[in-house]
Amino acid sequence: MRIIKSAVQDLIDAPVVEVEASFTKGMPSFTIVGMVNTSITSKDRVKSALLINNFKFPPLKITINLSPSDLNKKGTHFDLSIALQIALFNEEKIDFMDYFYFGELSLDGTIKDTNYIFAIVLSLSKKGLLKKVLVCRQSAEKLINIPNIEVYVVESLNSAIEFVKSNEKEKYLYKKKQINYKEIDIITPPNKYLI
Repeated sequence: MRIIKSAVQDLIDAPVVEVEASFTKGMPSFTIVGMVNTSITSKDRVKSALLINNFKFPPLKITINLSPSDLNKKGTHFDLSIALQIALFNEEKIDFMDYFYFGELSLDGTIKDTNYIFAIVLSLSKKGLLKKVLVCRQSAEKLINIPNIEVYVVESLNSAIEFVKSNEKEKYLYKKKQINYKEIDIITPPNKYLI
């Protein structure tokens, strides 16, 4: 079973959450389990993002599990991981590797930043648990100043799928903008009041 790594903000800690998926024979359905916080409505956003981008749900019983299930999972940043599990269910050679995936999905599949992502990534990086992360550009602009991590950028669900399939992931690497400084000469005018 393939696992996508995400995490949740829990007070001052950020426990790792494993996003798992099973596709079994039975009445076609889509269920997310392991969400203690019932305010999370990932299911509807994920379904809309997939359908609008022409992904067909397999005629199977789809179960997404966010493990461990006893954690209170606040936030909408699990959307991307859930959608990737479904969109790539038929791809046998896919490996999500050592990346963490964070992002809320809009109904059209655009990936958005959330209030939790920066704190989660900072906590995971301090513990040495996170070295590579995939997020949207807005998140990347905040995360780029965290030392010793690599930040990769995608803007939509489709580009996230391309990233996972790609053998050239370095082209998605976010680089800090270089500020070009120009030296100027400051001429101090003579002070006529000096004696």
